Amino acid sequence: MNIVFDIDDTIIDETGFILKEAPAYLKKKYGMDAKVVNPNGKNVAEIFGLYEFFKSKDSTLSEEELTLKCKKAIASYNAKMFLKYNFQPLRPDATNIINDLTSRGYKITFVSLRGIKTKEEETIKDVFLRKVAVPLLTKLQLKLNDIKYKQLVLVEKVEDKKQIIADLKPSFVFEDTIEVINDLSDIDTIPVCVETLHNVLEEFENERVVRVPFTHESVMAVVNNAEKNKLVKKPKRELTQKEKNKRKIKSLKMYQKFYTENFYKLIRVSAKIYSKVYDLNPLIIGEENIPKEKGPDVFVSNHRNIKDPLITMALLKHPTHFAALKRMFENNENIFGTVGNNLGTYATTFLVKSAGALPIARPEDTDYMITNLQTFKYINDYLAAGSATAIYPEGTINRKPDENGNILPLKSNQAFKIAEDGKGVVRPIAMVWVPKEVDIPNRVIIAFLKPIYTEGLKASEIAQRWTTSVNNAINGINTIIEELVKINTKKDDAESVNKVKVLSQNIRSL
Repeated sequence: MNIVFDIDDTIIDETGFILKEAPAYLKKKYGMDAKVVNPNGKNVAEIFGLYEFFKSKDSTLSEEELTLKCKKAIASYNAKMFLKYNFQPLRPDATNIINDLTSRGYKITFVSLRGIKTKEEETIKDVFLRKVAVPLLTKLQLKLNDIKYKQLVLVEKVEDKKQIIADLKPSFVFEDTIEVINDLSDIDTIPVCVETLHNVLEEFENERVVRVPFTHESVMAVVNNAEKNKLVKKPKRELTQKEKNKRKIKSLKMYQKFYTENFYKLIRVSAKIYSKVYDLNPLIIGEENIPKEKGPDVFVSNHRNIKDPLITMALLKHPTHFAALKRMFENNENIFGTVGNNLGTYATTFLVKSAGALPIARPEDTDYMITNLQTFKYINDYLAAGSATAIYPEGTINRKPDENGNILPLKSNQAFKIAEDGKGVVRPIAMVWVPKEVDIPNRVIIAFLKPIYTEGLKASEIAQRWTTSVNNAINGINTIIEELVKINTKKDDAESVNKVKVLSQNIRSL
C-alpha cells in the first residue's frame, strides 16, 4: 500500500526556515528592515509583505507589475537559499515516522512541487538546475536524514501532482497545501493536513481531511485508527533480508528441517559412540572457542582424515552445513572405510544429505563450476540467515603431512571470500591424527583456535591469518606428541595427562 508525502512544509519546516533566514537576505538584497507582516503567509513575499514594500518604494507600479516583481523576488530568494535549505534538518520526528511506516509495509512516495518552473523562459542553466541539480540535492537531503522511500517525483503543476496521486491510489496523503488537499476530494484516500502556520486558519471543502501536527504520536494515531476501522487496507509487512534468506534456505533442495536440526543430534551421539568403539578418544583443545550461540560462523579446518567432519560435528552443538565432495552425494564415496559401491556408500550419501551438507565438485566432475557456484551461493544465504558452515580449503586429505607440510596449498580463496568484510566469523580448526605407533591415549587431537573477525578484511588477508593460526597450532600439537613419546606415555599414565594439559595451554593462546 502506498503513502504519498509532500516535502516542503510537511516533513521540513519551510516556514520556520523562512522566518529564520529571510530577514538577513532581504536586508542585503533590498535594504529592507524585514518584519513579519503575515505570520500565516505561504512564502517569503506574503510573510514579510514584499508587495507593500515594493509599492512603497515605487507607487507608479501597477498591480500586475507588483505581482510579477513579488514572483521574481520569491524565485530569487528560493534560488539563493536552496542549497542551504537542502541541508536543513527535517522535522524532529520525520525520519522515525517514515521509516516506521516503511517497516509496516507501506511504500513511501514523495511528490513535490520542487519541479515547478520559476521562469517563463528558461535558459539551459535554469533547466539544468531544475531538472538535474534540484532532484540530486533533494535525494541527498533525504539520504542525509536516513529516509527510506520507494520513489521521488518532482512536478511542475498542482494538476500534475493530483494526477500522480490518483495513479498511485495511496492510503494516505500527507500534505500542507490547501489547494492540493481540496483537490483530493474525489480520490479514495485519506488526506492528512500537516499543520503549519500558513494553513491553521483554513477551512477544507473535503470532509475526509484529518489535521495533525507532524509528530510521531499524532501521525501513528491517524494510521492506527484508519487500519483499526478498516478505512484503509492494512499492508503486509515486508520481510527483512534475514527473513527472506531464511525462507530461501527452507526452500533449498538440500535443506530439510528434520535432518539439519533434529538429525544433527543423532549424528553427534553416533559420532561419540563411534569414537568410543574405535578408541579414538579425541583430545579437545580450546573448547571455549566453540561458539555457544548460533551465528554466521565459518569453521575452516585442515584435512587429515575422512572422518574429520564426523569428529567435528560431534563437537558443534548447532547445525553446521559442511562442504563435502560431490561424489559423496552420488553413492560414490564411503566414509566408513570399505572400498567399492556397497551399503557404506549409500549410508554416506544419506548422511551428507541428511546433515544438510553441500556438494563441492572437482574439475573432473560434470558441471563442476556450476555446482560450486551454486554451493557458495547457498553458503552465502546460510551465513546471511545466521547459520554456520564448515569448509576444508585444502580440497583433499593431506595423508602425508611429513612430506607435504602441515597444510596443503589452498585450492582457492573462495572459502574465505564468503566471510570477508564482516559477512561471517572465521573459526580456525587444527586437526592432527596421531600415528598408531605412538602409544598415547588420543588417536586424534582437535584444536579450536581464536576466531578471526573479518570486518574490513579481504579474502587473501583472512586466508593468511587462518594459515598462520592453523600452522602454528599444528606445530604445537606435534610438540605435544613428541613430548609424550619421549616419556613413553601409557594410556593410564597420570603424568602424560598432566603433560597434555600443560602443553595444550600454548595452543589455546593461538
